[in-house]
Amino acid sequence: MFARKSLVAVLSLIALILISSSPALACACCVNRGYYELSRQRPDSFYLGLLGDIKLGGDAELYMTEAGFDGIKGLKELENPDSDPKLSVSATFAQNTWRLNVKSGVSHSGMLWLPMPAMFTKHKADIDGVDTGLGVSLYKEFSISGNVSHATGMFRSANKMTKYTLVFQGRGNGCDDASDFTRWRLELDGPKAEYAFFGKAAS
Repeated sequence: MFARKSLVAVLSLIALILISSSPALACACCVNRGYYELSRQRPDSFYLGLLGDIKLGGDAELYMTEAGFDGIKGLKELENPDSDPKLSVSATFAQNTWRLNVKSGVSHSGMLWLPMPAMFTKHKADIDGVDTGLGVSLYKEFSISGNVSHATGMFRSANKMTKYTLVFQGRGNGCDDASDFTRWRLELDGPKAEYAFFGKAAS
């Protein structure tokens, strides 16, 4: 009888501990209002896997200012005064390198090889202060900058002196997941190539 009562007491104690700790477990990824982070991160196996899971693909847009193509260098094939060029992107991430295949209609295409650098920048911030009881939803941005290793087709002017900046944007909690990042932007800046295009991450 004593052993049975002891067992019941132990089980009750375990249940009480689990109940009392469940909010803490549920909020392992929660962050408080006013959270801000700007840091440099080495792309370890976790982040390489995460970045590889963000799918670049689908429709994309060429970034244009009021200057039109006068503000763009290195994309002569796409100049058309009557309409903005529509782009279609497919990409893979393997051996720490993004390989982007970009098409504009049936006439023009090009490929870019973007190797992952030794470091990238993480930016996470509470920008609206709304906490529904499970922490705030953070604005997130991963920024990756390096040099283009190879370019073909309409991107052939982007030589190895061309710098690229690839930014993934989204929202989420304090833990990072590929599903947090829903948009991307790629900018090229070099002696013969200056332009940017952007789109949504493929589902």
